[in-house]
Amino acid sequence: MLAPAQRGPDFTVPEARGHFDDAVAAFGDRDYARASESLRLAYELEQFAELLYARAQAERQLEHWDTAASLYSDYLATDPPRDQADNARGPLLFCGAMAAKAAGRCDEARPKLESYLEVYPDRADAEEARVALQGCAVEPEPVPASPDPIPEPKLPEPTSTQPTSVDVVKRDPPRP
Repeated sequence: MLAPAQRGPDFTVPEARGHFDDAVAAFGDRDYARASESLRLAYELEQFAELLYARAQAERQLEHWDTAASLYSDYLATDPPRDQADNARGPLLFCGAMAAKAAGRCDEARPKLESYLEVYPDRADAEEARVALQGCAVEPEPVPASPDPIPEPKLPEPTSTQPTSVDVVKRDPPRP
């Protein structure tokens, strides 16, 4: 995240610098919505990749998973130096997984969460990823108690010419 004393990019537009400074102050106040908006405004004026990353961090704090993932992806598309790119890959994977889980797509979230925990087991949000993964646990299919019973055969309804169980049928006695 942004450190309060962070200088930031070399802005040429004073208004962009003002928005960035406001974002730094907002991060310090833990006002992530204001930080994200200030970074958005700064980026509209000057397109520094660092602003995308910082805004992704603010959106992540707000648990706006889709927006954060999109911003991390946009940041990586700028081809930052390897160490900075590595710092964005984990959060991108985490936010993508959390977005899928929040949307009820556990089949998509589960492998992302598992990958995240495999690669980043000690990150600060690893416990949150573990809890999310438990929330997406695959429940075994219930085993039926018994197979479907075979239906009883239906007997035809008696007609007026067929005897019923209440009719008495006379038969001739057997012949010797």
